[in-house]
Amino acid sequence: MYTPNGDIVKLPKNSTPIDFAYSVHTDVGHSCVASKVDHRFAPLDTPLYSGQTVEVVTSEGAHPNPGWLDFVVTAKARSNIRIYLKSIRSEDAVAQGRRLLSRILLEKNITLEEMPQEGYKFLLDEYNFTSLNQLLEDIGMGNRPAGLVARRLFPEDIDDGSVQVLAPGRAPLAIQGTEGMVVAYGKCCYPIPGDHIVGKLSKGRGLVIHQTSCKNIFNERLNNENMIDVKWAANPSGEYLCQLNLHVKNERGVLARLATIISDESANIEHVEVEDKDGISTDITFLISVNSRNHLAKILRRVRQSESVMKIVRKQ
Repeated sequence: MYTPNGDIVKLPKNSTPIDFAYSVHTDVGHSCVASKVDHRFAPLDTPLYSGQTVEVVTSEGAHPNPGWLDFVVTAKARSNIRIYLKSIRSEDAVAQGRRLLSRILLEKNITLEEMPQEGYKFLLDEYNFTSLNQLLEDIGMGNRPAGLVARRLFPEDIDDGSVQVLAPGRAPLAIQGTEGMVVAYGKCCYPIPGDHIVGKLSKGRGLVIHQTSCKNIFNERLNNENMIDVKWAANPSGEYLCQLNLHVKNERGVLARLATIISDESANIEHVEVEDKDGISTDITFLISVNSRNHLAKILRRVRQSESVMKIVRKQ
């Protein structure tokens, strides 16, 4: 492969523009947002062939996507992506752990910053941590519930049960949508802003958000140290996955028409499945990204107006 300046870059078979970018420089790989192959824009997972000219488009503030690990070929690209994601995940986990523990400590009228080091040093020794950040990261990753840590810090509260995860009167943890890699959204119920939600700490994953009506966590809510009371922030940002199951008439072009309706409402279609039922009707499953229940409601109204749609149900 060649750079735009004619320099030769040697890469193994089936390498992609991402592999090419990291072979040039780690910072180029980290900030890659698009690519041109033979002077034409091409997807970042495009296999490259000998003799092609590759140009990498970068952007300040861009960062590696975890999905790149699914298609990169070179060890350099894979290693640098993993190192970056691990560092970001660690930072996100520390921030999340700080929020979870601080939320409980406020009931003792103390902040984490005000707590003297001798107040938690015994706990660091007990858990074999060398710094407070290591403890916070462990909490943020869901490996150690904040409620249990608080009980070790304030053992006098064990008997009266005043340190609980879903304690009445405690302010719910606000979900902004910008928490990074330590907050995930359950694929069993696909919660979106506007839904009633609850959080569950999952070991190694951090905090997983579910709808309160989700069958997967319904029986765990009453007595589980890993359950966290959460709510959406006033103005959450980002896009959230939502699954729509449609039963439609088996007509020519029905999939394209429905996809156009969804796209016209500024929603991305992440995945689609089609299953022919009986030759007369068809089941279509759309996985789309929306920013709120209001956004979803607009899409549903538009879709229901189609004469081809017999039934539409949101998975929740």
